[in-house]
Amino acid sequence: MSKRFLLWMMLSSLVVLSGCQTTGRSSTAVGPSVGPTVATPLGEEKKNYNINSNIFLDVAIPVFDPGIPEDLDKLEKDSIWPQLRRAEANRFSLMTKEALQKTGVFGSVSVAPSPQVTSELYVLGKIIESNSEDVEISIEVVDISGRRWGKETFKHRVSPGFYRDKRNDGEDSYGPIFEDIADHVVSLLKRKREAQKEELKHIADIRFAQSFSPEAFSQHITTDRNGYVSLVSLPAENDPAYSRIRPLRVQDQLFLDRIQSQYEGFSAKVDESYLTWQEETLPVILDAKKAKRQSVARGILGAVLIGAAVAGAVDSDSSGLQDVATVGAAIGGGLLVKSALDKNREAKVHSATIDELGESLDIEIDPQLVELEDKTIELTGTAQEQYTQWKSHLKKIYELEQTPDVEL
Repeated sequence: MSKRFLLWMMLSSLVVLSGCQTTGRSSTAVGPSVGPTVATPLGEEKKNYNINSNIFLDVAIPVFDPGIPEDLDKLEKDSIWPQLRRAEANRFSLMTKEALQKTGVFGSVSVAPSPQVTSELYVLGKIIESNSEDVEISIEVVDISGRRWGKETFKHRVSPGFYRDKRNDGEDSYGPIFEDIADHVVSLLKRKREAQKEELKHIADIRFAQSFSPEAFSQHITTDRNGYVSLVSLPAENDPAYSRIRPLRVQDQLFLDRIQSQYEGFSAKVDESYLTWQEETLPVILDAKKAKRQSVARGILGAVLIGAAVAGAVDSDSSGLQDVATVGAAIGGGLLVKSALDKNREAKVHSATIDELGESLDIEIDPQLVELEDKTIELTGTAQEQYTQWKSHLKKIYELEQTPDVEL
Protein backbone atom coordinates (compact mmCIF):
# COMPACT_ATOMS: atom_id res chain seq x y z
CA MET A 1 0.00 0.00 0.00
CA SER A 2 1.40 3.38 -1.01
CA LYS A 3 1.89 6.33 1.33
CA ARG A 4 -0.39 8.42 -0.87
CA PHE A 5 -3.23 5.90 -0.48
CA LEU A 6 -2.75 5.74 3.30
CA LEU A 7 -2.82 9.53 3.49
CA TRP A 8 -5.98 9.62 1.37
CA MET A 9 -7.74 7.14 3.65
CA MET A 10 -6.81 9.11 6.78
CA LEU A 11 -7.93 12.43 5.30
CA SER A 12 -11.21 10.90 4.11
CA SER A 13 -11.87 9.60 7.61
CA LEU A 14 -11.15 13.00 9.12
CA VAL A 15 -13.69 14.52 6.74
CA VAL A 16 -16.30 12.01 7.94
CA LEU A 17 -15.53 12.86 11.57
CA SER A 18 -15.55 16.60 11.02
CA GLY A 19 -18.92 16.33 9.28
CA CYS A 20 -20.50 15.31 12.60
CA GLN A 21 -19.39 18.49 14.35
CA THR A 22 -20.45 22.11 14.04
CA THR A 23 -17.89 24.62 12.81
CA GLY A 24 -19.22 27.60 14.76
CA ARG A 25 -18.82 29.88 11.73
CA SER A 26 -21.48 32.48 11.00
CA SER A 27 -22.51 34.00 7.70
CA THR A 28 -21.91 37.65 6.94
CA ALA A 29 -24.89 39.82 7.89
CA VAL A 30 -26.57 41.77 5.10
CA GLY A 31 -27.03 44.82 7.31
CA PRO A 32 -29.20 46.01 10.17
CA SER A 33 -32.74 47.22 9.71
CA VAL A 34 -32.94 50.52 11.53
CA GLY A 35 -35.32 53.43 11.89
CA PRO A 36 -38.98 53.65 12.87
CA THR A 37 -41.64 51.47 11.27
CA VAL A 38 -45.40 51.83 10.95
CA ALA A 39 -47.05 50.85 14.23
CA THR A 40 -49.40 47.87 14.21
CA PRO A 41 -52.71 48.63 15.95
CA LEU A 42 -53.47 46.55 19.02
CA GLY A 43 -55.36 43.38 18.23
CA GLU A 44 -54.04 42.99 14.68
CA GLU A 45 -51.52 40.38 15.78
CA LYS A 46 -54.33 37.84 15.39
CA LYS A 47 -54.40 36.06 12.04
CA ASN A 48 -57.07 37.21 9.65
CA TYR A 49 -58.52 34.16 7.91
CA ASN A 50 -60.73 36.32 5.67
CA ILE A 51 -63.74 34.01 5.37
CA ASN A 52 -66.91 35.89 4.51
CA SER A 53 -69.62 33.47 5.60
CA ASN A 54 -72.74 33.36 7.74
CA ILE A 55 -72.62 29.58 8.09
CA PHE A 56 -70.40 28.24 10.87
CA LEU A 57 -69.82 24.49 10.88
CA ASP A 58 -69.59 22.65 14.18
CA VAL A 59 -66.41 20.60 14.58
CA ALA A 60 -65.92 17.40 16.56
CA ILE A 61 -62.40 16.24 17.42
CA PRO A 62 -62.55 12.60 18.55
CA VAL A 63 -59.77 11.81 21.01
CA PHE A 64 -56.67 11.15 18.90
CA ASP A 65 -55.45 7.65 18.15
CA PRO A 66 -52.39 7.35 20.45
CA GLY A 67 -50.53 5.29 17.85
CA ILE A 68 -49.54 2.52 20.27
CA PRO A 69 -48.09 -0.48 18.37
CA GLU A 70 -49.28 -3.95 19.32
CA ASP A 71 -45.73 -5.30 19.07
CA LEU A 72 -44.28 -5.06 22.60
CA ASP A 73 -40.74 -5.13 21.24
CA LYS A 74 -41.50 -2.02 19.21
CA LEU A 75 -42.80 -0.31 22.36
CA GLU A 76 -39.42 -0.77 24.02
CA LYS A 77 -37.40 -0.03 20.89
CA ASP A 78 -39.18 3.30 20.29
CA SER A 79 -39.39 4.16 24.02
CA ILE A 80 -43.19 4.41 23.86
CA TRP A 81 -45.03 4.47 27.17
CA PRO A 82 -48.69 3.56 26.53
CA GLN A 83 -50.15 5.62 29.36
CA LEU A 84 -48.09 8.63 28.30
CA ARG A 85 -49.34 8.26 24.72
CA ARG A 86 -52.96 7.95 25.88
CA ALA A 87 -52.56 11.13 27.92
CA GLU A 88 -51.06 12.85 24.87
CA ALA A 89 -54.01 11.67 22.75
CA ASN A 90 -56.38 13.56 25.07
CA ARG A 91 -54.05 16.53 25.43
CA PHE A 92 -53.37 16.90 21.69
CA SER A 93 -57.11 16.73 20.92
CA LEU A 94 -57.73 19.57 23.36
CA MET A 95 -54.88 21.67 21.95
CA THR A 96 -56.27 21.17 18.44
CA LYS A 97 -59.66 22.33 19.69
CA GLU A 98 -58.15 25.47 21.22
CA ALA A 99 -56.25 26.26 18.01
CA LEU A 100 -59.40 25.87 15.90
CA GLN A 101 -61.42 28.05 18.27
CA LYS A 102 -58.88 30.86 17.93
CA THR A 103 -59.52 31.04 14.19
CA GLY A 104 -63.06 32.28 14.83
CA VAL A 105 -64.44 30.68 11.64
CA PHE A 106 -66.19 27.63 13.13
CA GLY A 107 -69.26 27.12 15.25
CA SER A 108 -68.99 24.85 18.27
CA VAL A 109 -65.63 23.03 18.51
CA SER A 110 -65.60 20.03 20.84
CA VAL A 111 -63.33 17.19 21.88
CA ALA A 112 -65.49 14.10 21.39
CA PRO A 113 -65.37 10.68 23.07
CA SER A 114 -65.86 8.92 19.71
CA PRO A 115 -66.36 9.60 15.98
CA GLN A 116 -70.02 8.59 16.39
CA VAL A 117 -71.05 11.92 17.92
CA THR A 118 -73.13 14.22 15.71
CA SER A 119 -71.29 17.11 14.10
CA GLU A 120 -70.84 18.69 10.69
CA LEU A 121 -67.06 18.34 10.49
CA TYR A 122 -64.62 15.89 12.07
CA VAL A 123 -60.89 16.26 12.64
CA LEU A 124 -59.36 12.80 13.12
CA GLY A 125 -55.82 12.64 14.49
CA LYS A 126 -53.21 9.95 15.07
CA ILE A 127 -49.90 10.36 16.90
CA ILE A 128 -47.04 9.03 14.79
CA GLU A 129 -44.15 10.22 17.00
CA SER A 130 -43.68 12.19 20.19
CA ASN A 131 -40.37 12.15 22.04
CA SER A 132 -40.10 15.75 23.38
CA GLU A 133 -37.91 16.81 20.43
CA ASP A 134 -39.95 15.60 17.46
CA VAL A 135 -43.72 15.38 17.22
CA GLU A 136 -45.54 14.01 14.19
CA ILE A 137 -49.33 13.84 13.84
CA SER A 138 -51.49 12.54 11.01
CA ILE A 139 -54.69 14.55 10.47
CA GLU A 140 -57.73 13.56 8.41
CA VAL A 141 -60.65 15.98 7.91
CA VAL A 142 -64.02 14.38 7.10
CA ASP A 143 -67.52 15.87 6.98
CA ILE A 144 -70.85 14.36 8.13
CA SER A 145 -71.56 13.13 4.58
CA GLY A 146 -68.51 10.87 4.82
CA ARG A 147 -66.50 12.83 2.28
CA ARG A 148 -62.83 13.41 3.06
CA TRP A 149 -61.69 17.01 2.78
CA GLY A 150 -58.02 16.17 3.13
CA LYS A 151 -55.40 14.09 4.89
CA GLU A 152 -51.95 15.37 5.83
CA THR A 153 -49.11 14.63 8.22
CA PHE A 154 -47.68 17.45 10.34
CA LYS A 155 -44.21 17.53 11.89
CA HIS A 156 -42.52 19.85 14.35
CA ARG A 157 -39.05 19.81 15.88
CA VAL A 158 -38.51 21.63 19.17
CA SER A 159 -35.57 24.03 19.09
CA PRO A 160 -32.74 23.19 21.54
CA GLY A 161 -32.99 26.77 22.80
CA PHE A 162 -36.74 26.68 23.48
CA TYR A 163 -36.35 26.46 27.25
CA ARG A 164 -33.63 29.13 27.38
CA ASP A 165 -36.24 31.77 26.59
CA LYS A 166 -38.09 32.74 29.79
CA ARG A 167 -41.09 33.78 27.69
CA ASN A 168 -41.67 30.08 27.05
CA ASP A 169 -42.08 29.24 30.74
CA GLY A 170 -45.22 27.18 31.14
CA GLU A 171 -45.68 26.89 27.36
CA ASP A 172 -46.05 23.60 25.54
CA SER A 173 -43.11 23.19 23.16
CA TYR A 174 -45.39 21.40 20.68
CA GLY A 175 -47.65 24.47 20.31
CA PRO A 176 -46.75 25.38 16.69
CA ILE A 177 -47.92 22.04 15.28
CA PHE A 178 -51.48 22.70 16.43
CA GLU A 179 -51.46 26.14 14.84
CA ASP A 180 -50.39 24.47 11.59
CA ILE A 181 -53.24 21.96 11.90
CA ALA A 182 -55.76 24.77 12.44
CA ASP A 183 -54.43 26.67 9.42
CA HIS A 184 -54.79 23.51 7.33
CA VAL A 185 -58.42 22.92 8.36
CA VAL A 186 -59.28 26.56 7.64
CA SER A 187 -57.66 26.31 4.19
CA LEU A 188 -59.90 23.32 3.44
CA LEU A 189 -62.97 25.22 4.68
CA LYS A 190 -62.24 28.09 2.28
CA ARG A 191 -62.81 25.76 -0.67
CA LYS A 192 -66.42 25.02 0.32
CA ARG A 193 -69.39 26.98 -1.01
CA GLU A 194 -72.16 28.27 1.23
CA ALA A 195 -74.63 25.79 -0.28
CA GLN A 196 -72.32 22.88 0.58
CA LYS A 197 -71.97 23.99 4.18
CA GLU A 198 -75.71 24.49 4.54
CA GLU A 199 -76.34 20.98 3.20
CA LEU A 200 -73.92 19.53 5.74
CA LYS A 201 -75.93 21.14 8.55
CA HIS A 202 -79.12 19.55 7.24
CA ILE A 203 -77.44 16.15 6.82
CA ALA A 204 -76.20 16.31 10.42
CA ASP A 205 -79.76 16.95 11.67
CA ILE A 206 -81.25 14.17 9.55
CA ARG A 207 -78.59 11.62 10.46
CA PHE A 208 -79.13 12.40 14.15
CA ALA A 209 -82.88 11.94 13.72
CA GLN A 210 -82.34 8.77 11.69
CA SER A 211 -80.38 7.21 14.58
CA PHE A 212 -83.59 7.38 16.65
CA SER A 213 -86.15 6.55 13.99
CA PRO A 214 -84.78 5.12 10.71
CA GLU A 215 -88.25 4.42 9.34
CA ALA A 216 -89.28 8.08 9.71
CA PHE A 217 -86.18 9.83 8.39
CA SER A 218 -84.26 7.54 5.99
CA GLN A 219 -86.30 8.87 3.07
CA HIS A 220 -84.68 12.30 3.42
CA ILE A 221 -81.12 11.18 2.66
CA THR A 222 -79.46 8.75 0.28
CA THR A 223 -76.19 6.83 0.47
CA ASP A 224 -74.22 5.88 -2.63
CA ARG A 225 -72.06 2.79 -3.08
CA ASN A 226 -69.02 4.63 -1.68
CA GLY A 227 -70.88 5.37 1.53
CA TYR A 228 -71.28 9.10 0.81
CA VAL A 229 -74.50 10.64 2.11
CA SER A 230 -76.49 13.23 0.15
CA LEU A 231 -79.56 15.23 1.08
CA VAL A 232 -82.80 14.31 -0.74
CA SER A 233 -85.37 16.43 1.09
CA LEU A 234 -86.17 18.08 4.39
CA PRO A 235 -88.93 17.08 6.82
CA ALA A 236 -91.90 19.40 7.04
CA GLU A 237 -91.62 22.07 9.70
CA ASN A 238 -94.69 20.68 11.46
CA ASP A 239 -93.59 17.04 11.24
CA PRO A 240 -94.39 15.68 14.74
CA ALA A 241 -91.51 13.16 14.71
CA TYR A 242 -89.03 15.87 13.73
CA SER A 243 -90.44 18.19 16.40
CA ARG A 244 -89.64 15.57 19.05
CA ILE A 245 -86.11 15.20 17.72
CA ARG A 246 -85.14 18.88 17.92
CA PRO A 247 -84.98 19.20 21.73
CA LEU A 248 -83.02 15.92 21.87
CA ARG A 249 -80.49 17.38 19.43
CA VAL A 250 -80.08 20.38 21.73
CA GLN A 251 -79.60 18.08 24.73
CA ASP A 252 -76.99 16.09 22.80
CA GLN A 253 -75.05 19.27 22.08
CA LEU A 254 -75.29 20.28 25.74
CA PHE A 255 -73.84 16.91 26.74
CA LEU A 256 -70.81 17.53 24.54
CA ASP A 257 -70.46 20.99 26.07
CA ARG A 258 -70.55 19.58 29.60
CA ILE A 259 -68.02 16.86 28.91
CA GLN A 260 -65.47 19.44 27.72
CA SER A 261 -64.76 20.29 31.35
CA GLN A 262 -63.73 16.66 31.90
CA TYR A 263 -61.10 16.84 29.15
CA GLU A 264 -59.92 20.24 30.36
CA GLY A 265 -59.71 18.96 33.93
CA PHE A 266 -57.68 15.94 32.89
CA SER A 267 -55.28 18.12 30.90
CA ALA A 268 -54.89 20.53 33.81
CA LYS A 269 -54.20 17.64 36.17
CA VAL A 270 -51.28 16.31 34.13
CA ASP A 271 -50.13 19.69 32.81
CA GLU A 272 -47.26 20.28 35.24
CA SER A 273 -45.94 16.73 35.00
CA TYR A 274 -46.18 16.65 31.22
CA LEU A 275 -44.43 19.98 30.67
CA THR A 276 -41.71 18.87 33.09
CA TRP A 277 -41.32 15.63 31.14
CA GLN A 278 -40.90 17.61 27.91
CA GLU A 279 -38.32 19.97 29.40
CA GLU A 280 -36.24 17.30 31.15
CA THR A 281 -36.32 14.81 28.30
CA LEU A 282 -35.32 17.19 25.47
CA PRO A 283 -31.66 17.70 26.53
CA VAL A 284 -31.31 13.97 27.19
CA ILE A 285 -32.64 13.20 23.70
CA LEU A 286 -30.19 15.67 22.16
CA ASP A 287 -27.24 14.32 24.19
CA ALA A 288 -28.11 10.75 23.23
CA LYS A 289 -28.21 11.62 19.52
CA LYS A 290 -24.92 13.50 19.79
CA ALA A 291 -23.25 10.61 21.59
CA LYS A 292 -24.50 8.17 18.96
CA ARG A 293 -23.19 10.32 16.08
CA GLN A 294 -19.79 10.66 17.75
CA SER A 295 -19.68 6.94 18.43
CA VAL A 296 -20.28 6.09 14.77
CA ALA A 297 -17.80 8.69 13.47
CA ARG A 298 -15.02 7.71 15.86
CA GLY A 299 -15.61 4.04 15.16
CA ILE A 300 -15.25 4.60 11.41
CA LEU A 301 -12.06 6.61 11.77
CA GLY A 302 -10.59 4.15 14.26
CA ALA A 303 -11.29 1.20 11.99
CA VAL A 304 -9.73 2.99 9.00
CA LEU A 305 -6.59 3.87 10.95
CA ILE A 306 -6.19 0.32 12.23
CA GLY A 307 -6.76 -0.99 8.70
CA ALA A 308 -4.13 1.40 7.41
CA ALA A 309 -1.71 0.22 10.10
CA VAL A 310 -2.21 -3.42 9.16
CA ALA A 311 -1.72 -2.64 5.48
CA GLY A 312 1.41 -0.66 6.26
CA ALA A 313 2.82 -3.51 8.34
CA VAL A 314 2.58 -5.98 5.47
CA ASP A 315 4.02 -3.53 2.93
CA SER A 316 7.41 -4.95 1.96
CA ASP A 317 8.63 -1.48 1.00
CA SER A 318 8.04 0.04 4.42
CA SER A 319 10.72 2.44 5.52
CA GLY A 320 11.61 3.28 9.12
CA LEU A 321 9.58 6.48 8.91
CA GLN A 322 6.59 4.55 7.59
CA ASP A 323 6.95 2.02 10.43
CA VAL A 324 6.59 4.85 12.91
CA ALA A 325 3.50 6.08 11.06
CA THR A 326 2.07 2.57 11.07
CA VAL A 327 2.50 2.22 14.84
CA GLY A 328 0.99 5.67 15.34
CA ALA A 329 -1.96 4.79 13.18
CA ALA A 330 -2.57 1.60 15.14
CA ILE A 331 -2.43 3.40 18.49
CA GLY A 332 -4.61 6.25 17.23
CA GLY A 333 -7.10 3.83 15.74
CA GLY A 334 -7.30 1.83 18.95
CA LEU A 335 -7.91 4.97 21.02
CA LEU A 336 -10.66 6.12 18.66
CA VAL A 337 -12.39 2.72 18.78
CA LYS A 338 -12.25 2.86 22.59
CA SER A 339 -13.68 6.38 22.47
CA ALA A 340 -16.44 5.15 20.19
CA LEU A 341 -17.33 2.40 22.66
CA ASP A 342 -17.38 4.95 25.48
CA LYS A 343 -19.71 7.19 23.47
CA ASN A 344 -21.93 4.21 22.70
CA ARG A 345 -22.19 3.42 26.42
CA GLU A 346 -22.94 7.10 27.05
CA ALA A 347 -25.78 6.98 24.50
CA LYS A 348 -27.24 3.93 26.25
CA VAL A 349 -27.12 5.75 29.59
CA HIS A 350 -29.04 8.65 28.04
CA SER A 351 -31.59 6.25 26.57
CA ALA A 352 -32.09 4.65 29.98
CA THR A 353 -32.71 8.09 31.47
CA ILE A 354 -35.36 8.79 28.82
CA ASP A 355 -37.07 5.51 29.66
CA GLU A 356 -36.97 6.33 33.38
CA LEU A 357 -38.56 9.74 32.81
CA GLY A 358 -41.24 8.21 30.62
CA GLU A 359 -41.98 5.46 33.12
CA SER A 360 -42.30 7.99 35.95
CA LEU A 361 -44.86 10.04 34.05
CA ASP A 362 -46.54 6.87 32.85
CA ILE A 363 -47.42 5.95 36.43
CA GLU A 364 -48.38 9.46 37.45
CA ILE A 365 -50.97 10.07 34.74
CA ASP A 366 -52.89 6.81 34.88
CA PRO A 367 -56.38 7.61 33.43
CA GLN A 368 -59.09 8.46 35.94
CA LEU A 369 -62.73 7.51 35.73
CA VAL A 370 -64.84 10.35 34.35
CA GLU A 371 -67.91 11.00 36.50
CA LEU A 372 -70.98 12.85 35.17
CA GLU A 373 -74.17 13.21 37.16
CA ASP A 374 -77.39 15.13 36.62
CA LYS A 375 -80.78 15.18 38.27
CA THR A 376 -82.29 12.37 36.23
CA ILE A 377 -79.53 9.89 35.36
CA GLU A 378 -76.06 8.96 36.45
CA LEU A 379 -73.37 8.43 33.81
CA THR A 380 -70.25 6.56 34.84
CA GLY A 381 -67.12 5.15 33.23
CA THR A 382 -65.05 6.59 30.43
CA ALA A 383 -66.25 9.44 28.27
CA GLN A 384 -67.08 7.03 25.45
CA GLU A 385 -69.05 4.75 27.81
CA GLN A 386 -70.90 7.76 29.14
CA TYR A 387 -71.83 8.90 25.65
CA THR A 388 -73.22 5.46 24.83
CA GLN A 389 -75.30 5.57 28.02
CA TRP A 390 -76.41 9.10 27.15
CA LYS A 391 -77.61 8.18 23.66
CA SER A 392 -79.50 5.23 25.12
CA HIS A 393 -81.17 7.58 27.58
CA LEU A 394 -82.17 9.99 24.80
CA LYS A 395 -83.63 7.13 22.76
CA LYS A 396 -85.80 6.11 25.72
CA ILE A 397 -87.09 9.69 26.00
CA TYR A 398 -87.95 9.68 22.28
CA GLU A 399 -89.76 6.35 22.54
CA LEU A 400 -91.74 7.49 25.58
CA GLU A 401 -92.82 10.67 23.82
CA GLN A 402 -93.80 8.62 20.78
CA THR A 403 -96.14 6.43 22.86
CA PRO A 404 -99.67 7.88 23.06
CA ASP A 405 -100.92 8.91 26.46
CA VAL A 406 -103.05 6.23 28.07
CA GLU A 407 -105.79 7.27 30.50
CA LEU A 408 -105.65 5.15 33.60
